[in-house]
Amino acid sequence: MKYANVSVLMSVYFKENPQFLSEAMESIIQQTKVPRQFVIVCDGYLPNTLEEVLKRFFEKYKTLLEITLVRVKHRKNLGVALNYGLAQCKYPLIARMDSDDHALPDRIALQENFLLDIQNLWYWEEQSRSMLKHGKLQLVTGRSQLKQVKYLSFHVNGIR
Repeated sequence: MKYANVSVLMSVYFKENPQFLSEAMESIIQQTKVPRQFVIVCDGYLPNTLEEVLKRFFEKYKTLLEITLVRVKHRKNLGVALNYGLAQCKYPLIARMDSDDHALPDRIALQENFLLDIQNLWYWEEQSRSMLKHGKLQLVTGRSQLKQVKYLSFHVNGIR
């Protein structure tokens, strides 16, 4: 089995369809390169049907990849829930996934390869903006800054 140094981030709340949730999670397991971590944020109370889907998934795949469940006691909203989950992501690339999405089998591999192939372009693009804005070149120096740049590249540029 091939692995990608990627964390997948998903949020779930009480109105989710259990079948769609199960299919979404299974589509991540069926990747040509399986992510090393799957972070699932439970945004408030979940009915037993959703809890059972999560429990079955965890029991079935806990040895295949790291599954991190983050529980938010009272429902917030998607943005807040994702921020809780983002804090638990351990890998430099983060793939966002909705609980009713179905990922094609090569989604993670294609996105990982794309981002790794053009990472120098991202650095240059970010630095160019910074240079134009501040009149000087500022280098990306910290791992957290690097993670932010790559996370933005998944979303701002619509590569999902």
